[in-house]
Amino acid sequence: MPGFDLIDTWKAPFERALLHAVQSGRSDAVRLMLDCGADPEAYDGLFLVLAARTNNLEAARQLLDHGADPFKENAAALAIAEHEGHADVANLIRSRITAANCRSRPKRKPPGP
Repeated sequence: MPGFDLIDTWKAPFERALLHAVQSGRSDAVRLMLDCGADPEAYDGLFLVLAARTNNLEAARQLLDHGADPFKENAAALAIAEHEGHADVANLIRSRITAANCRSRPKRKPPGP
């Protein structure tokens, strides 16, 4: 069938469960869904935004550890965490952005003779 992807169809229930787990603050369920293959970037990165909005530090950490993009939608998750006053979540996301920026910079050669 054109446009039919069995893997995506199989993963969809995990991503819906991940959405519910993040919304309800269930970090244990977030970990389980990610370990079962839920895509932390599904729904255009909504999971990290929800973790930021609900001040769920552990969910944000797990999502980032499993590949959530802190740069998604112009770092919307960071902006939301800062706006809501969720300093721990904002600091976590900011640290991941900083780490990614450091890794992407070209390495300088030390001055030599």
